[in-house]
Amino acid sequence: MSSALSLILAIQALLTVVLSFGSDSAYSRFFFEAKTQEDRRVLTSTWIGFLAVLSTAIALLCLPFADAISRAAFDNTDYALAIALALLT
Repeated sequence: MSSALSLILAIQALLTVVLSFGSDSAYSRFFFEAKTQEDRRVLTSTWIGFLAVLSTAIALLCLPFADAISRAAFDNTDYALAIALALLT
């Protein structure tokens, strides 16, 4: 059981990095190029909003496939709930 949960958490961490699309680097670049505090505030709020929308959309698109993902990874659907929870976090 713990090896299955470790695999789920490792895949979640990998997807987090891959799906960020390098936006953290882009954010840093534009943050330090911003001339005013207002520009930085707008950039930061836009970036956080983008990440919230992106991660919510991806989670909602993948959530119906939790059973299939569990079946593909573990040959059963016992871990579908754990996969669904990992997608939502």
